[in-house]
Amino acid sequence: MTDASISPMVAKRLEDAATLIASAREHASRLAAQLDPKLSPYNDLDPSHIEALILSQVAYLESLTETMQAAEQEYIKEQDDDIILRGKLAEACIELDRKLRATREHIQESEGPSALQIYGLTDDPPKARSALVSYARNTIDLLSAHPYTFVGELGQQLETRTVAVLLNDLLMPFADLVNQMDTEMDELRAALRHRNDAIDAWIDTYRGVSHTIEGLCRIAGEHELAEHYKPTSKRVIGALKG
Repeated sequence: MTDASISPMVAKRLEDAATLIASAREHASRLAAQLDPKLSPYNDLDPSHIEALILSQVAYLESLTETMQAAEQEYIKEQDDDIILRGKLAEACIELDRKLRATREHIQESEGPSALQIYGLTDDPPKARSALVSYARNTIDLLSAHPYTFVGELGQQLETRTVAVLLNDLLMPFADLVNQMDTEMDELRAALRHRNDAIDAWIDTYRGVSHTIEGLCRIAGEHELAEHYKPTSKRVIGALKG
């Protein structure tokens, strides 16, 4: 039984591999005995050599199947890690964006749009994570460098250095999460490449083993059994029943 979280594409290949491996091992000895009189005169073979050839290919396919499954599970794990981190990142982003917008709104209401330029707040906070980090860092620096107390229409006060400290307390964990996310994305891309490489290697080997055993079956005169080893899902599934 395969893990429910594994992609249908990989799950299907795991099933195909399991079916082919089980069937090949079941029929290896009989095929070797039938092939011996036809092949041994040309290469001094005996049935054990032919059987070993079949089983060694099957073992190699089994190894690549395990590698493919492990690579798929590692890719899934990286995706799960990203989901958790994305949630934390979204919360931190919303809070930082909200405080920047509140600061921008208060300054604009107190001194007008021209005052926004002094603190790097002419434009709304950007949506991109890295850009938001740069935007917030620039605003914090300017709020600290140009101290002023803005008084709103209802007498509410905003002291730039106090706001700079508050924004910095929000920016630092957000910037750390952005860095973590960048690292996670690099790891996710690496896991995807490894998984795709493992799938490609499996496909080549699966097809090669299927065709080889199919060919040996035909040489042995087992034409019905040979049909089961063609590398298609329906025919390989039938091999266990043959």
